[in-house]
Amino acid sequence: MTFIALCLFVWLFIHLYTRNIKQVNEKLSSYNENLNIEIKERKRVEKALYEREQYMEQLVNERTKELSVKNEKVKSLLGQLEIRNDELEQIVKKRTANLTQSNQELVRSNKDLEQFAYISSHDLKEPLRTVGTFTSLLNKKFEKSLDPKAKEYLAYITEGVHRMSELIQSLLSYSTVGNKDIELQSVILSDLLDYILKDFTNMITDKNVILTNDNLPTIICDRIQMGMVFRNLIANAIKFNDKKQPRIHIGITPDDNDFWYFYVKDNGIGIEPDYQNQIFELFKRLHRKAEYDGTGIGLAMCQKVIIRHQGTLTVSSTKNVGSMFQFSIKKDLNSNYAKMEVVKSA
Repeated sequence: MTFIALCLFVWLFIHLYTRNIKQVNEKLSSYNENLNIEIKERKRVEKALYEREQYMEQLVNERTKELSVKNEKVKSLLGQLEIRNDELEQIVKKRTANLTQSNQELVRSNKDLEQFAYISSHDLKEPLRTVGTFTSLLNKKFEKSLDPKAKEYLAYITEGVHRMSELIQSLLSYSTVGNKDIELQSVILSDLLDYILKDFTNMITDKNVILTNDNLPTIICDRIQMGMVFRNLIANAIKFNDKKQPRIHIGITPDDNDFWYFYVKDNGIGIEPDYQNQIFELFKRLHRKAEYDGTGIGLAMCQKVIIRHQGTLTVSSTKNVGSMFQFSIKKDLNSNYAKMEVVKSA
């Protein structure tokens, strides 16, 4: 009985042990299978990574080659650009030299023309005076014997001589502005304006003009030439005005560090927009001689004076409402030639 129990115990032990061994073996088999799967997956991943690395390396090589080719092209283009830049620089230098030469020739030509205009105008005055004198003598001596037609012809000659005299004098004034060196000095504009207005006393009274002005400053300018500007602008403001009571104001607008800004404003006949640039041209007239007298040189001369003072002259105008002429004068004109004493107008 004891033997049988012992055998049973041994059998039971061997059975349990064999079953445990079998379970362990199954677990090891499952682990080994999973391990094989993981190894295969890693090999697949490594292969994919290797292929990707080879592909990227190929792309890098191809891109490097492309960049190398483009770099060579860029170098070639930069070389061509440098050559072209040198060529353009030479062209610019040549054209600058030509432009400088042309500008110098233009300056000389303008000087020659101004000199010619001055000399011609000056030389024309004497023969014109002779024509006027003998026409007057002829009219006086043969006044009773001349028929109406002859007297009319003599009147035409006298009027023509007068107009020609005005034109020559204006041309002389215009050419003098360019020929004469600018004489800078410190000028009290309020005093200069008072001096100029004395010449307009009768005209202001006859036409019932109301003329006002701001308190004008002391500036560095050519006194005579600046007087021409104010004289012409005021004369035009009075002349080209058909109102019963013409109004003229001479003012100054806020200045800056570089320029003085002035204006002459009126309530006159105004200027149509199409003609506002033309009025500054030499001998340009917008009205017939019978309507308004003048030579068409005044505003051209004003503009020339303002340009010589390194400023600008413009007009804003509305027909039948009025005009405003605005001009600027540079503050720091060459003071080396300025007479710094304050010049009082006589």
